[in-house]
Amino acid sequence: MAAKVIAIANQKGGCGKTTSAINITDGLRHKGYKVLLWDLDPQCNSTSHYGAKTTDTVTTLDIFDGESTAVDAIQHTDKGDIIPCDKGLVGRDMEFSAKTGGQIIVKSKIKPLLDVYDFIIFDTPPNVGVFFSNAILAADGVVIPITPDKYAIDGVGDILDTVNQAKEIANPDLVNYGILYTGMNKSKNIDREIAEGLPKMAKALNFKLFPYVGVCQEINDAKKNCVSLFDRYPKSKAVADYKDIVKVLLKEVKKNGA
Repeated sequence: MAAKVIAIANQKGGCGKTTSAINITDGLRHKGYKVLLWDLDPQCNSTSHYGAKTTDTVTTLDIFDGESTAVDAIQHTDKGDIIPCDKGLVGRDMEFSAKTGGQIIVKSKIKPLLDVYDFIIFDTPPNVGVFFSNAILAADGVVIPITPDKYAIDGVGDILDTVNQAKEIANPDLVNYGILYTGMNKSKNIDREIAEGLPKMAKALNFKLFPYVGVCQEINDAKKNCVSLFDRYPKSKAVADYKDIVKVLLKEVKKNGA
């Protein structure tokens, strides 16, 4: 069976995309799936977390430049397999957007990987540029992380519109697997108010909600020290949260056949 390709995407920064991408990937891997994380964000945070090399090696930059295949770019690290990004992609959105087929470079290059992995997860940039578009157009489905922030909530409609536009224009089978609320702190009124209001919003805008991820020091420690949350803090509430999320994601993937 071909790999399921999932973009962790939101056009707003600071909403937990990289943390979600890393931990969903790790959660799937700990359930025995073969998973590849593909870093499509020129900030390279996933790449740094994995300790992947970006010099004297093949990266996403070389794939977009047409010099290498996706297979060539895979690095096998102690945290799992990753296609690293490269800061050399910063500022090149317009160049690749103007290129024939520039929006579907990833879609054209990913094919040899689909029979190798069970899941391919995209970490995406916080803007609707060419790298974001490549992820959305190559994906089977999207997970949209948000944080307890009014502007993030206000932007939910924007990212849903972007996903729907991708469906209408170029990727009709794209599935919105749902909204993932990260960094929820029950002791804060605003966090609780957002959590209480999300089900109503979900019904009105026709999207699903994943179990939320509570605020957790172990998540910050894992990020700071570039270690696997699942390996370092296996009994933490954060790992339990991500296990619940992966369980729901697997059900959604199976239900949608994507």
